[in-house]
Amino acid sequence: MSIEERRNKCIEFVLVTLGVFWSGFAMYGLIGGFEGSGTLMGIIGGYMFAAMYCGGYYAINLIKNRSLPFKVAAGFFGYIIIIVAMLFGLFSLIPMIIINIAKYVSLDREIKKTEAEETIDEVQPKKKSKSVLISVCIILVCAALAISVVTIVGHYTGKLSTLEKYSVDEYTVPSMTKIVGERKATGVSKNVTLTGSSVTYTYRVYEDVIADVEAYANHLLENEDFRLGTNEAGKISVYKYVGENDRLDIDVLYVATGYTVEVRFTDR
Repeated sequence: MSIEERRNKCIEFVLVTLGVFWSGFAMYGLIGGFEGSGTLMGIIGGYMFAAMYCGGYYAINLIKNRSLPFKVAAGFFGYIIIIVAMLFGLFSLIPMIIINIAKYVSLDREIKKTEAEETIDEVQPKKKSKSVLISVCIILVCAALAISVVTIVGHYTGKLSTLEKYSVDEYTVPSMTKIVGERKATGVSKNVTLTGSSVTYTYRVYEDVIADVEAYANHLLENEDFRLGTNEAGKISVYKYVGENDRLDIDVLYVATGYTVEVRFTDR
């Protein structure tokens, strides 16, 4: 392998690893954003993705130049190789990035020194430099997109976690977070039918689930003219008539780790 090929292999590893990191950051940051910890989850997910790539990269390079018997044995003990590769990537990701950057700089200087001493074709090095520049630009764009996605999701879920009222059709009712305070919102969905519409909010709560549900139901019954519909384990429903005999229903379904609040409007 020539010096130039070795240099390009070094920067290839670094750039692809960074691309994989931002892929994991976007994926896990999006998931974590609904849990209120998008940046942290993004960093952890990105690191794990990059570590798996790092381990797999060096495992493949170690095996591919070996003899056929060695490859057969490696295939048989593949599960062990996968585990070892993952552990290697987990603990050596950052050192390997630093080492490859240092090697790239060193080999690049060596190439430039050789170029200064003899006449060479300058077209190919320019193509390589252009390729690296384009790759860096792509990574910067991916990083900006990933960070933007995580930031937007975090801002959106942050607003849901402090929402003061629910709106369905033309009616509004106080929200769960208006009554019990800020809670982590993990999602919202809307549904429209021929006879009405509904909106459902999901919250992740690890403490005082029943206390929250009871406080919210009591507030609706005592202050918002709702009537009790269903009160059983895991579910409380209240309702009231609005407009010309139209109806608002609020169902709160709860488990030990959180609850959903569904607000339904029915056009009668």
